[in-house]
Amino acid sequence: MSTTITENDIYSQLNRGFIEYYDDLVPKYLQDYYINLVKNKMEPVVGLEFFYSEDLSIEDNQMGEFGFGCNIQDKDASFYHKSHYVISTPIHLLCKKLNLALFDIYQVRSWIQTPQNHSNTFLPHQDLNHPHYVLLYYINDSDGDTVFYDSDGITEIKRITPKKGRVVFFDGSILHAASNPTTTPRIVFNYNFLAFSNESLKNIFPKYK
Repeated sequence: MSTTITENDIYSQLNRGFIEYYDDLVPKYLQDYYINLVKNKMEPVVGLEFFYSEDLSIEDNQMGEFGFGCNIQDKDASFYHKSHYVISTPIHLLCKKLNLALFDIYQVRSWIQTPQNHSNTFLPHQDLNHPHYVLLYYINDSDGDTVFYDSDGITEIKRITPKKGRVVFFDGSILHAASNPTTTPRIVFNYNFLAFSNESLKNIFPKYK
């Protein structure tokens, strides 16, 4: 029998269509650490370097929506910020809670959206063009919901409001979009990764006889 593991073998074991959130996953001391990390006001915390973006989407009708971004980890580019280990802790806490084995982390980013005088939702999208899971970690309380859509990209199926310490875990194939805040900055960590249950891992890896 063939012992080659294909991408189809891996992707076939992913759960589909789910959206979950947890408010008790990340302990308060770590929540406070992340706020200080972003604001760079604590030693020996190494602050993050954000770049300014005039349009967070390349679509024409998104022009004028701006904020700040920070690349923390990018597997394809072999880029790892010196703080990527501690920033990735919510993924490990999630896997422990749900009894999942972390398989791969594709990218980790942070976004700061500045308040606008009107509320607008960006275009629905998927973070990557291949199967993956998404974890959003909200660093602070804010308006500016994350909105989830049906496959038509029009019908709204769920929205979740940012809250300090809240994590949102969902199937990366679900179309989703951020809304800009109107009161306080909206600050998030965004993780794209793969993780599997023990049973799923058994189905992925070939049985040697």
